[in-house]
Amino acid sequence: MKKYYLFIILFLLICSVNAQMVTISGYVKDAQTGETLIGASLWQPDDKIGTVTNEYGFFSIKLTKAKNRLLIRHIGYKDSLLEINSEKDLFLQIKLNLQMNEIGEVEVKANSVHQKIENPQASVHSLNTKEIINLSPQLMGESDVLKSLSTLPGIQSGREGSTQLSVRGGDPGQNLILLDGVPIFYTSHLLGFLSVFNTDAINQVNVYKGGFPARYGGRLSSVIDIRMKEGNTHKQKTNLDVGLLSTKLSTEGPLNKNSSYLISARLSPLSYAFMATQKLIKSASSNNYNFYDVSAKVNYRLNNKNKLFLSLYTGTDAFSSKIKNDVDSYGLKNLNFKLKWGNNIALLRWNHIIQERIFTNTSVSISQYNFASNQNIAGIDINAGKKINYNTTEEYNSKVEQITTKWNLLATPFSNYTLRLGINADFQKFIPGAYIKGTIDSTFTDSASSLSTIYDTDFSGYFENEFSVNKFFHFNVGLHFNKYFVEDTSFISLEPRVNLNFIFNPNFSVKLSYAKMHQNLHLLGNSSMGLPTDIWVPATKKIFPETSNQY
Repeated sequence: MKKYYLFIILFLLICSVNAQMVTISGYVKDAQTGETLIGASLWQPDDKIGTVTNEYGFFSIKLTKAKNRLLIRHIGYKDSLLEINSEKDLFLQIKLNLQMNEIGEVEVKANSVHQKIENPQASVHSLNTKEIINLSPQLMGESDVLKSLSTLPGIQSGREGSTQLSVRGGDPGQNLILLDGVPIFYTSHLLGFLSVFNTDAINQVNVYKGGFPARYGGRLSSVIDIRMKEGNTHKQKTNLDVGLLSTKLSTEGPLNKNSSYLISARLSPLSYAFMATQKLIKSASSNNYNFYDVSAKVNYRLNNKNKLFLSLYTGTDAFSSKIKNDVDSYGLKNLNFKLKWGNNIALLRWNHIIQERIFTNTSVSISQYNFASNQNIAGIDINAGKKINYNTTEEYNSKVEQITTKWNLLATPFSNYTLRLGINADFQKFIPGAYIKGTIDSTFTDSASSLSTIYDTDFSGYFENEFSVNKFFHFNVGLHFNKYFVEDTSFISLEPRVNLNFIFNPNFSVKLSYAKMHQNLHLLGNSSMGLPTDIWVPATKKIFPETSNQY
């Protein structure tokens, strides 16, 4: 009976504490464009309580019912101080103005030292579009997302003339690269000199090199989470940029008072340069190369608690070479070679606020990577006793397709505690295939093919707890679960994640982290200069998944 009364008293105490609190939630946006701001900080200086906006610009914080001051900050924007005096929960649309420096020296800073010290997450970098342009090595005037990341500590280019990255000694195939949460399997244009990501369409990039939060899984070395812009909600804006490597056209603006759009496209003019050069030198061979990509996004606000997004991306590279002449000294008559590769993604997402303290994200997406090559050789065997005509055709086609459904939840029941949890289901199809056919004097001689298809299913879930014990100790502890099915075989993994942050003073902290990671894909690479002949294959009962433990 005493335990029963004790429970009632404890329950009433909790209710009385909650009764004295109000929840302030909403979005932080750019005042000029209406773009949501990822990673903006909100701070109550009196009680020393704070939070940051999530990857969709949403925040939720509990404050006392007394009069409150709320300080909002984001890199490159003017600080905003709100006076809040409310007896009820509030939903706010907070707008920040750009910081304009008009005199003297202009100092460009990345995340401040204090933000890095206070953040419990270890080994993470956040970059916006301006920082990407400033950091990126310029190739004929072109800035590039992945090239800019290679300037950060612990990250190196995989090889010269390639956008592949090696993070802390890891393999390029061990990096999880996401565009609006959808995985991209191949990231290079122009034989590796440019990435497939158009900076005109990018809002924010978060790079995790270690201490991975439980919400990420599937790779061992790093997570590169790239978020696209949502489109200017206030006015129409169009930009044309003509360069040596690509011509870019971007347009964005409101569709109506509840929706906006963004379309950004790139097209390479290199094919015209190839044709002009070959005409000028009267070459017997004909070579051609071009690439394009299109990024698009539409969002629609149903009401303050519901928002829909549609994200699309398509991009293709194509290279061809033709040689047609009389029989040369090697007996070669004709050579036709074609190479084509590209990515396609589509994502439909629904953001829903259940209550002021509970935010959910539900999405369905598809990601495809296609690679095809075709080579036809015709000639005469000059080593034979008589002239023998031969003709050989080699074809190679490889395809990866992934369909994903996700549900994620973010809750802030208390001002110093954040809970994240979610479930994912991935359905993948792999087609590594080849075909070879040979003829001599129009007589069929040989053929070989390998067109097997492999299907797998990947289920995962996670929960993640972020807690501030006091102003000196913060932690993020979670668990990622994965069950993988392939070829009548299943693999199960439990992956604990721990991030601890001890803050000794405003200028000094110590962070400790542990992460177990699991990867069900293998990238079979080659040493060629940026050619897309790397092949993704799934783990099977003969070739097990990769695992790692990082401290």
